Amino acid sequence: MSYVSLEQWRTLVAVVEAGGYAQAAIRLHKTQSSITYTIQQIEDRLGVVIFQIEGRKANLTEAGRVLYRRAKALGEEAERIERTAGKLAQGREPVVSLAVESLFPIGLWLNLCLASQLCCGDMQPPIPTFADGGDGARAGTVPAAPMEESVAMAQIRRAWQYR
Repeated sequence: MSYVSLEQWRTLVAVVEAGGYAQAAIRLHKTQSSITYTIQQIEDRLGVVIFQIEGRKANLTEAGRVLYRRAKALGEEAERIERTAGKLAQGREPVVSLAVESLFPIGLWLNLCLASQLCCGDMQPPIPTFADGGDGARAGTVPAAPMEESVAMAQIRRAWQYR
């Protein structure tokens, strides 16, 4: 089975976002015929029709709309991976693990999470591990959290989900 390359998916996104083959060719610094050929390759490899040509206008089919959304997400994820690789090359860590006491103010924790998002957008959310607070406090244990913590953790996850 032959696969569609990331460059081909990016071409599909460019055609949709630029408004047509000719505009995408200009945006990508390629010829219109190479853009047309790339879209034809995607359609042939996947066995779907992405664009319905009506006159001089290329309209997305239903399958094309689904593939466009997925291709756009794929391109964005590829960019995030590349940024993360750049940060790793600089010695920056994309994951932070912290252990906090269960009495730690959850509102302060939420503010910390949001601040870290602003300065380090590609970092994964620092979800806390609550220690039991006694002599045998252990990182990695999560006691039954009071309702306040559960609600705040849901807010943290939601905030990070839509970043």
